[in-house]
Amino acid sequence: MFTISSFMFHCDYLVKSKITLGMIMIGMSLLAAEVAAGARFPNAVEKKIVITGPSADSVAKLLGLSRNISLRLGKPEAWAVYNLKQDTPERIWNYEDAPARYNTIEYSPSRGSWLAISPYWLDLGTAIPARLTGAYRFGSPVLREESDKTDPWMKILRRLKSDPEWNGASETRFVRCFSSLEGISLCIKVFRVS
Repeated sequence: MFTISSFMFHCDYLVKSKITLGMIMIGMSLLAAEVAAGARFPNAVEKKIVITGPSADSVAKLLGLSRNISLRLGKPEAWAVYNLKQDTPERIWNYEDAPARYNTIEYSPSRGSWLAISPYWLDLGTAIPARLTGAYRFGSPVLREESDKTDPWMKILRRLKSDPEWNGASETRFVRCFSSLEGISLCIKVFRVS
């Protein structure tokens, strides 16, 4: 079974600033108060992330995009979005009952090409214990080999499995990162889920 997420597919986004250059998944120092408080899932935020030029074209080629696609978020992301919006007539208390949420990937291959992903991301700067300020992520539902072959996530998964960098023997089956001229790093990762 795969989860396309953060296959499980994760799409990680990191902004590099002049003050702090960072990489996804580098350990961060923790404050004692955060450790005492325990773990905390990151907050959902509404954000449109846009990359341009050759990086946009490379991401679109890797994912097989010729048009815009809508991708269902995984359960953790959908629950975080529900907690952000709280947009049901009755309050939901069960993670499993969270309404489905979707992200859209828009791609324009014309001159000055661009690729945009919106609207929902997990803000990794709000996670405890490992805060990653300026980093965002979203992930797929858990995908199984018998999942609907017409599902957009399954189409992406099949495409990535045919890539020479696919490693079927590893827990992390696929990782590829793209850096744009705007200082944005976008990583696509596929994990094996037991």
